[in-house]
Amino acid sequence: MQTKILEQIMKHLDLLENVYKISIKIFSSASRGMIDEVSSESENRERLINILESVQAQAEATLNKMSDFTDLELLMIIRSWREDVNYWIDKIRNVDSNTTLLLEQLKEEATIEIANVYKNKESLKGYNLNSIRK
Repeated sequence: MQTKILEQIMKHLDLLENVYKISIKIFSSASRGMIDEVSSESENRERLINILESVQAQAEATLNKMSDFTDLELLMIIRSWREDVNYWIDKIRNVDSNTTLLLEQLKEEATIEIANVYKNKESLKGYNLNSIRK
């Protein structure tokens, strides 16, 4: 049983690291203005998070089935797991915050560009461009 929980914990931490790596990819894509890539990677990340939640639920179910919590080594492993999870969550949250700020900036720039295009289009209304002499 202890081997099973250790495997589940390691899988959970690997998935957390992969979520972080995808978050970095999303930030990188956003910084290059590659919105389609941001969308694609966000979908991949969402699928990975669903898998992560499933693995975490399995690990927690295994822990609930265990009755021997007097094993000091197991308690240290669980404590370390909690600390590692908090570490990865903080790193992911930081990248997500920066990505959100960047995407908001891109949104604002796109809004301004759309407004300028609309304004220019409106200013050209009424001109008959076909009657210009060459």
